[in-house]
Amino acid sequence: MLYGSMLYHAAFPFPALQDISWTRNELYAAIVMMTNHQQKIIGGFVSQSGQTIIRSRNHTDRRRVFFKSLAKPYADLDIANKVEGSSAVDEDDIDVLDVLSHTQPTILGLAHVPEVFFQPVIQKLPSSPYALLDSQIPSHEFLCLLEFLLPYILNEPYSLIDTHRQQGHDTTAVARCILSAFVSLEETGIGWQTFERVLANTMPRLLDSLDHLFQIFFQYLKQPPLVDTSLSTISSSRILTCALLDQLALFLPNPTYFHDAFSSSVLTLKSLVPVYISSAAGSADLSSLSTCVLRHTGPSLLLVSGTDTASKVPVIFGAYIPMLWREHSSDEPAYFGSEDSLLFQLAPTHDVFLCAKPSSKKYASMHPKTGLSFGDVESGPVSLELNEALASGTFTQQDEGEGPYRPSAANASRTETSWQVRFAIESVEVWAYDKTGMI
Repeated sequence: MLYGSMLYHAAFPFPALQDISWTRNELYAAIVMMTNHQQKIIGGFVSQSGQTIIRSRNHTDRRRVFFKSLAKPYADLDIANKVEGSSAVDEDDIDVLDVLSHTQPTILGLAHVPEVFFQPVIQKLPSSPYALLDSQIPSHEFLCLLEFLLPYILNEPYSLIDTHRQQGHDTTAVARCILSAFVSLEETGIGWQTFERVLANTMPRLLDSLDHLFQIFFQYLKQPPLVDTSLSTISSSRILTCALLDQLALFLPNPTYFHDAFSSSVLTLKSLVPVYISSAAGSADLSSLSTCVLRHTGPSLLLVSGTDTASKVPVIFGAYIPMLWREHSSDEPAYFGSEDSLLFQLAPTHDVFLCAKPSSKKYASMHPKTGLSFGDVESGPVSLELNEALASGTFTQQDEGEGPYRPSAANASRTETSWQVRFAIESVEVWAYDKTGMI
């Protein structure tokens, strides 16, 4: 599947010519496109008399080309009913226009020619035999690709990729949770609109794994890696695994130095340090948690695992806290957090709930009588609540509300916009990272 994607990218911007001979030039062309370095070759922004001459390419362009490199037409998938309709627009024209506009000669001080003048040329150039909305990525093939790419999300040396491979069952389970954000159980393919919506909102850095993959590829050609058998601090966790850490790295926000730790070029397994682990704390309650987290002054992650009391399915929820924690000093709870705070779900499906109303300051609160809460528990729309004994929790999403976190509309496996999960807590953990472990 990855090889087919590379062929498609190597033929850019003429996907109909992807049966080209595979040489070193085509390999380099594919890598340039797949790692998003084509911005130095095409794209940009030029204005003449207030008119845009060259369109500025963005992340949607990268996702669109990657989607078409994996997708198949509905006829090949033997799907009777098209999920997302059809389109008469040939999106390949966009890429051709970008290339023609940016690579035109600039000698003799000639002005750039607007894109509209290249339209007649387009009709004579080869294009894709099917349109964007007339295709889907087979879900079983995308699952395999997710399993392959997950270990490359983090910036680990090649030798530690084996750590992920040895946890093959865990990687498969995490990949299935991620896949469930794209398709329901009844669907066999992922359409473009769903692909773009899910990646843009809940895993914007999935394609960054390609950067690290090819980086390792070229490093391995120069010198075989040394074996690194050292263990990381996540071995003490009841929740975190290598694959789950990969999943977290798909969406952690920017800015903050904590995000830098989780970028594809910085984070290592050795850089993580536990702030609080309920299974090792002796007494698992809010008092012991607050004692640990109030000593920590930087950004942190809260992870909570448990079992859905209704479906008996294992669940994992969490929160990203970009600043120090606070505890109430009176009867009124003291709120902490910022507009960079977010809530997320890692299992049994993948979802992210961003902050949309920074005017609401109820990002998080900690009270010895009411417990730990994220979001506006009373007015919604999205909240996570753990009781004071850290024995039970509730995650709620409503259609609307006054709280800071917005409902997610990116998860294809959910049929209702308002839902609630009550779960029995098994483990609660708070993690940060140690800058001395950075590379």
